[in-house]
Amino acid sequence: MSRLAVVLILFLLQAGASRGDTLLPTQVVHRASVLPKVDGVLSEDEWRDAAILEGFQPATNACGVSLAGKKTRVRLLWTPAFLYVAFECEDADVYCTGTLGNDAELYKEDVCEVFLDGVGDGRQFIELQVSPAGAHFDNLFVYSCEVESGEDGRILPHLIATQRWSFPEWSMKGLETAAGRTEDGWCAELAIPAPDIVKRKGEKQFSAGGTIRANFVRYDHEPAADGGRSLIQQSWVPVLLGNPHNSPARMGALRLLP
Repeated sequence: MSRLAVVLILFLLQAGASRGDTLLPTQVVHRASVLPKVDGVLSEDEWRDAAILEGFQPATNACGVSLAGKKTRVRLLWTPAFLYVAFECEDADVYCTGTLGNDAELYKEDVCEVFLDGVGDGRQFIELQVSPAGAHFDNLFVYSCEVESGEDGRILPHLIATQRWSFPEWSMKGLETAAGRTEDGWCAELAIPAPDIVKRKGEKQFSAGGTIRANFVRYDHEPAADGGRSLIQQSWVPVLLGNPHNSPARMGALRLLP
């Protein structure tokens, strides 16, 4: 595919992803030539062809929050069977007690989160979390109506209260996750199986030319003056504090290319 064609695809996708005054980002993701090992160790050889997301931003209603020393980078690759995601989290004070296991309330400590909607209408989407200890959490959200969102990108409260079904007991078959420490913080890796993402399209695998709506979020619990912890939320597409799971309209787009 020529460079001109790629530029044209990006332009059209960005134009189509506009919601109100918000132009949502689109990222081209190439197929992996080498399969990353999900082991909590980021190998440059395995991730050399990855798309890279940077410039993560604070929550839209968080004023004066500094992300200095808190840089987040996400790497992306795909195969027909998996979407591969790697987080690199700069952090001099990783908050992880090691007491939270799989499907616990991982968001109460430092965590990386992935939100994926294979169709893009907000009716059904998946939330995945990975802690610095390697524990994971998976959740499925389903709405029994057409989704409407406010200007802040959050689904209207009465729809959340009456039309949302959340299934934290659900488990994504074939999901692989791992985490590890780095020189300047920590990292998390995920291999996310295709079937649950593309099922509503009547498909079983990812394919070149396909689009996935997505957001990538990091929760960082910083020491506070009162001795407790304060939450710093940052994400690829900014959303309200504590509301990434209520804001599918603010998901960007991943365009899968060969």
